[in-house]
Amino acid sequence: MADTSTPVRSRRLSSRIIVNGPRRRSPFRRPAIIVLELLGLLAFWHLAVVTFEWVNPLFYPPPGKVLGALGDLWEEGVLAKNIRFSVTVWGKGYLIGAVSGVAFGVLMGTSNATYRLGAPIVWSLWATPLIALRPMTAVWFGFGDRPIIFLVFLGTFFPIALNTAAGAREVDGSLIRSARVFGANRWEEFRKIRLPWTRPYIFAGMRLAIPTSIIALLIGELLGSSKGLGAMITLNTSRFRTDRTFAVILVLVLLSVTLVQIVEALDRRHRGGTQERTLGPRVANLVDRRGGNVRRRTFIRNRTARRLISKAGWNAAVVVEIGIVVLVWEFLISGLQLWNSRLFPPPSALFSAFVDLVSSGRFGEHWAFSMKNALYGFLLATVVGIAVGLVMSSSRWIDDILGPPFWTAYSTPRIALQPLLVIWMGFGSGPKILIIFLMAVFPVALNTMEGLRTVDRSLLRAAEVYGANRLQRFVKVELPAAVPLILTGIRMGVARAMVGVVVGEFIGGSKGLGYLIDRSAFEFELDTALALTVLLVVMANIGMFLVDVVRRVVAPWYSMTA
Repeated sequence: MADTSTPVRSRRLSSRIIVNGPRRRSPFRRPAIIVLELLGLLAFWHLAVVTFEWVNPLFYPPPGKVLGALGDLWEEGVLAKNIRFSVTVWGKGYLIGAVSGVAFGVLMGTSNATYRLGAPIVWSLWATPLIALRPMTAVWFGFGDRPIIFLVFLGTFFPIALNTAAGAREVDGSLIRSARVFGANRWEEFRKIRLPWTRPYIFAGMRLAIPTSIIALLIGELLGSSKGLGAMITLNTSRFRTDRTFAVILVLVLLSVTLVQIVEALDRRHRGGTQERTLGPRVANLVDRRGGNVRRRTFIRNRTARRLISKAGWNAAVVVEIGIVVLVWEFLISGLQLWNSRLFPPPSALFSAFVDLVSSGRFGEHWAFSMKNALYGFLLATVVGIAVGLVMSSSRWIDDILGPPFWTAYSTPRIALQPLLVIWMGFGSGPKILIIFLMAVFPVALNTMEGLRTVDRSLLRAAEVYGANRLQRFVKVELPAAVPLILTGIRMGVARAMVGVVVGEFIGGSKGLGYLIDRSAFEFELDTALALTVLLVVMANIGMFLVDVVRRVVAPWYSMTA
């Protein structure tokens, strides 16, 4: 295990030292490249639309027209009013989700019992397309801002809760023991040790929650809202005012980047320590920081039973907890009748509605359409994401050139492009496959880059000592060491692909599971809509489980807990 006190740069691969090496570079290099790339993009865009007329300006407005539309919207007061609405709604949902996520994460991370009870179900829900609930939230909460706030809350809560729990579990046990020796009570222990140690993880979760919460905001405004930036995109696209649509998307990009920068500024202000601050599966560490093995306390004395439970572990916990939730749900609705079963159908009603849907013959066609699009988009995202990660991690110059457009595209709320994709590509499978690709490609590319950049340099030195050339080092050292993180990105891509399925079929769809959910909710068949939403959750988790199986085969040394 690498020494945690060693700076990150010194742990990079020497074959990729040009990307993250110790050589000092000019602070003006990256800004200059960004300015040149921006000017080049605008010039090419103008030439393609205005000078050479390669594309129709009605569908692809030139940059000057987009900026003019932005000025017109601001002068009319429409843009400012809708920005105010979107920021207010987003702020309410984000604040509620952040506070509750931190509280729940601290509770879950400070106790093994609460973590084992809460983590499996929270991980499963975080990685599923909960935005499929949008048609039903209109029935539950009405047509105001409350359903949008609820969706933003869901998009915020899970990454912050999971990251906070990860930070709380990573606190150095020796610090806790030292504090107790000096007589610190639980509140002092939390305030002076756990909270400072967990703070970087909390900020990382807040940063991760910004894009997911903005996706939830746009879904809420694109579907069934008359206010907000998402509603402006829908309105202007339906009127073929694509210049105004591009202007609103530009505002969304600037808003997203600004929010991320604010969180990063807060993080830099309060940063302390060198602990890891990223959300994701961790390598199982059964060794105490002082070097001794940790003996886990358990009430199960039989060794065979402990081994079976350990192997079943996480997946069994998910199944058991889901079973308990289903039983409680059924008892509250059908037994105690606390809520209207028409608005909140019990699990038995969901099962009956799903059986009726399958027996009617409607399900098979829609399911096959969604799965075909999801498979094509996901496979394309996997191939392109791995290729982009390999290229960007291979050279400092390539990273400087491709980095700015890559991170700009990553910061763009990609579901805002879906109405434009329908105009450009029609109502078939094309725009749906493309939005799935755009949702899934970035986790794969980012994890590929990180995996190739953080391989232990000692492995490379050993290969060089034995005379390995560059290709041999890549095939036998770099790639195997990066496989776990690449598979983690693919696993995250599965979940994002299911979000793309729902978005693509909600907007401009006439077939697929997302379309069925939207139509069933519109016809007040909430049991069918909720049953299909649960099916999407199950399918997303099955996909991630299959990626875990592949990981266990190709990288058995890497223990994932999610």
